[in-house]
Amino acid sequence: MNIKESYEYLRVVDERRYNEFRAKLALEGCLTTFERTVCKPDYNLKRVDFWIAECMIEYLEFDYENFRSNTMPETAHLFGIQNKLE
Repeated sequence: MNIKESYEYLRVVDERRYNEFRAKLALEGCLTTFERTVCKPDYNLKRVDFWIAECMIEYLEFDYENFRSNTMPETAHLFGIQNKLE
């Protein structure tokens, strides 16, 4: 699962938290950057702005190690909802 899929997963399973995530990013002027840049499939997590990273940790189940190592979080528990996204 990539960043965009994690973002869509949040929208599907918890719309309230999805809206909170978007609002937090928007208040800091980062929503457009997140949606247009960070959500690209090949985006390097080491380049994510601090504020966006903090929001991703809080809402998208990332941790600091994901950003240090440029790896996606374990998502095995999310595969059950994959067909909801399609």
